[in-house]
Amino acid sequence: MARKDLPVILHVLADLQNAVILQHRFQQRQTVVQPHLALGQIIAAKQIARALLVAKRNIGRAPGIGPALAQAIYAQDRPQEAWRFCEVSREVAADEDLSAQVVRRGTSAKILARQKRGDEAEALAREAVELAASTDFLTHHGQAFLDLAEVLQLNKLAEEAESALLAGLELYEQKGDIVSAERARMRIEQVRS
Repeated sequence: MARKDLPVILHVLADLQNAVILQHRFQQRQTVVQPHLALGQIIAAKQIARALLVAKRNIGRAPGIGPALAQAIYAQDRPQEAWRFCEVSREVAADEDLSAQVVRRGTSAKILARQKRGDEAEALAREAVELAASTDFLTHHGQAFLDLAEVLQLNKLAEEAESALLAGLELYEQKGDIVSAERARMRIEQVRS
C-alpha cells in the first residue's frame, strides 16, 4: 500500500456507516497498519490507526486499534503520548482480543523500561510473548520478542536481548515476513556491536 493511498483510505473510513463493514475493517487493522510499521512508514501507520480509532469511537465499538496507534506513536519517539493510548486500550480492548493485548503489553513494556521500571517492564514484555505464543499470529509473536529484546537492552541484558531477537527472527522467517526479518537482523547486529 503506497502512501498516496492514504487519503483514499481515510475517505472510505469516513464514509462507512455500516457497523458490520466497520467491524470487518477493524478485524483487518493489522493488515493495513502493520506493513507500514515494518517498512518504517510510521506516520502513515499512525494516520491509518488514528482514523480507525476515530471511526471506532463513532460507532461505540472497541476494536483494539489503540495498541497499533500506540505502537506507531512510540516508534516516533513519543512515549508519553503512546502511553496514553496504551492506557485507553487497556481499558477498552476486549480480553479476547489477543492481538490488541499483545501489542499493548509490548509497547507499554518498552515505555516502562525507558522509565527505569525494568522489572515491571520485563514481566509485561514476557506476558506479551506468552500471549502471542498462544495464538497462530507469527508476526505478533515475532514483534513481542523484538519488544522484549528492547526491554532487555534497556535493562542492560544484551545476551538475553540477542536471544529474544533470534527467536523473533525465526518466527518472521517462518512466516515469510522478509521486511520484519531484515529489521530483526539489523537489531541483532546492533546488539552484537
